[in-house]
Amino acid sequence: MSALRNAVLRQVACATGLPAEVCSAALSMTGTRKRGVDFTVSTMHLAPDGVDRAQFGVLAQEWAEKMRPDDVIEKVSVKGPVLSVHLRADALVRATLQEVHFAPAEFGRRPELGAGRTALIEFSSPNIAKPFHAGHLRSTILGNCIRNLHNFFGFQTQAVNYLGDWGKQFGLLAAGFNDFGSLQELERRPFQHLFDVYVRSNAQLAAETPSGTAGAGAGAVAGAGARPSLDERASDYFARMERGDAEALRLWTRFRELSVAEYARMYGRLNVRFDEYAGESQVSVAEVEGLVRALGERGLTSRRDGSTVVDLSEDGLGEATLLKKDGASLYLTRDLCTALHRVEQVGAGAGGPVGLDRMIYVVGEPQRLHFERLRCVLGRMGRAEVAQLITHCQFGQVLGMSTRRGQVVFLEDILNETRVRMLRHMTDSNLGVEKLRGVDDPEVVAEVMGLSAVIVQDLRGKRERSYAFDWDRMFQNTLGTGPNLQVSHARLCNIRALVDVPVAADVDFAEIAGDPRMLRVVELVSRYPLVVLAAHNTMEPSLLVSHLVKLSAAVSSCYRFVYVKGQSERVALARMSMYEAARVVLASGLRLLGVTPLSRV
Repeated sequence: MSALRNAVLRQVACATGLPAEVCSAALSMTGTRKRGVDFTVSTMHLAPDGVDRAQFGVLAQEWAEKMRPDDVIEKVSVKGPVLSVHLRADALVRATLQEVHFAPAEFGRRPELGAGRTALIEFSSPNIAKPFHAGHLRSTILGNCIRNLHNFFGFQTQAVNYLGDWGKQFGLLAAGFNDFGSLQELERRPFQHLFDVYVRSNAQLAAETPSGTAGAGAGAVAGAGARPSLDERASDYFARMERGDAEALRLWTRFRELSVAEYARMYGRLNVRFDEYAGESQVSVAEVEGLVRALGERGLTSRRDGSTVVDLSEDGLGEATLLKKDGASLYLTRDLCTALHRVEQVGAGAGGPVGLDRMIYVVGEPQRLHFERLRCVLGRMGRAEVAQLITHCQFGQVLGMSTRRGQVVFLEDILNETRVRMLRHMTDSNLGVEKLRGVDDPEVVAEVMGLSAVIVQDLRGKRERSYAFDWDRMFQNTLGTGPNLQVSHARLCNIRALVDVPVAADVDFAEIAGDPRMLRVVELVSRYPLVVLAAHNTMEPSLLVSHLVKLSAAVSSCYRFVYVKGQSERVALARMSMYEAARVVLASGLRLLGVTPLSRV
């Protein structure tokens, strides 16, 4: 669309008498083509100094009268201080379809925006041996889309899965493994077995802890020479881990390695790849001690009931604990160490080729206070340049997600349930395209279609809103669902496969411009670059989903009336060009969402 913009810019510069680079900042393409308006010009940005605001409308009228209709501009209208530029429909169609035709993979991309900049995106972040709940799934889907958007605009990205892999619970897990674990079962099904051990260990811990007393007291009740309680053994095991005891770390390392390998396999089914599986375990005791010491030297810490705290009341953030009474660090302490380490490792600032431009944490809304405190403490300790890199991409809750067997526990439960339900739905209905027997591999298609359903349902609403997980609705071939977008893409692929008409660059654009249905499709294609950029800037994938749904609906309205087969060559070429542009945008948008576009369903 740069050719159209440049043509309009030349006329604006001529009418105002200002350089084109000055006028460029005041010229904006409209998000929708309401009343035929494609560009707007704000006189407030271009008026000479000293001109009264009341005269902006007069100035806009004078400039509009100097702009003449040509082969690009149809007319210029004025409303208050704003000039509205209406493009000729055939010029819009020509510029849009030719841009898509000559560089389909690049349509909408602006790699110069992220050149030389690195975005670290932390998402998913489940806890080893604990349930993979709906919040982890939403973080995974949202974080993957945000990473895709950053890649689309030329950023170098680092996707980090920051696992919950440290703490006394791993002492409990290791101690419990000696009682309930099996190395053979650990190798065969690591997630499920570790979870089973964790549940049984917690049950035993609760059984041997008298009501209202600490777990450590249970061992004393048993008498001298008795086997230490599970709580005591867990504390002792974790203490050995923190001291770097090789034998204690050997079992923990095996737990982590097997879990990471299994997670990588499961994430692969979701089309998600991580550059690093980090975790709380990577923060050393020395790093924590150094951080607390540095804060203390600045007079930022104090003791409260044996704990080390930092008072953030002046910033309305209350009092944050850094170390517990026993000297154990908390999430805030470890996140402070991790943020500082990441900046030292990658480098800060957008000036260099490896500059860390931003750290995005895709974490639920309940953690808002945590990240406000994180930025606040960094600022107070003189590391404001690190604090400003941090963005908390927060999201609402997922309500009511469970499988036929009950509450979701493992990611594999979600993926398998999705495939089974989608395959059953495909058996019951042909999704409006083909009979199930025409699909080469129904199970593979069912998995991709099912994941499309889950991903689109998650991303279609504003990310900060909670939503109800609805297995039945999301599998329907109805407007606004993942299966519907896949069906639209498959139909467009089908048209290209069945009709012996090439996709050409130079076609009869007036044929498309003269049909409101086809023109609507092209209008939506032309706005795709704006929508993707807005989704990137706001980290709001719902903008992209909404646009793809509108495009899908516009294309569907053409099927019954806008045929390619059986038409004259002039008409067929034009219509094929329009359909192909829609297919390119749908495929591009689905990939950004994290969905694999299907050519047959």
